[in-house]
Amino acid sequence: MTQSKNGIILLLFSCTLLFFTANSLAAKRSILYQVLYQDSEYYDDNAFGNKSIKVIRDWNTYADEVIKHTQEAIIDVNFSESQVVVIDMGNRPNTGYGVKISSVLEFDDYIVVYTKFSVGDYSSGECLPGEAITNPIVILKINSQKEIIVREKYKSDPC
Repeated sequence: MTQSKNGIILLLFSCTLLFFTANSLAAKRSILYQVLYQDSEYYDDNAFGNKSIKVIRDWNTYADEVIKHTQEAIIDVNFSESQVVVIDMGNRPNTGYGVKISSVLEFDDYIVVYTKFSVGDYSSGECLPGEAITNPIVILKINSQKEIIVREKYKSDPC
């Protein structure tokens, strides 16, 4: 009797786990995005080390961010269909820093942007980063009006 009861509990647990796993996998899908700007050479003397992440939903705020971070022409964005995400690592003291988009996934009610911040690991002394103040940044356009969540992951990169 106990063996039969344990078997039923195990079967119910397995079915529940399978149901929730299938639903969570079906609820997300990769979404297309466009990197509008990616740079690390342009920096602001007044913003040393200030990391920021912004979701922008209007043209004026977008234009201000682009002008602040690059001298390139402003790429047109239709804000009735899209949003812009600015992922700014802030000014850094050398070339050993970077930011990349790992993926962008769409769920039923929101979108998640997965980012990877990299920091150079020069503890071995085998190499040194370039001496320059940099500002790793990515500005991307997402064709959706859903809420956007940005998830960060830090990675130490050996030289």
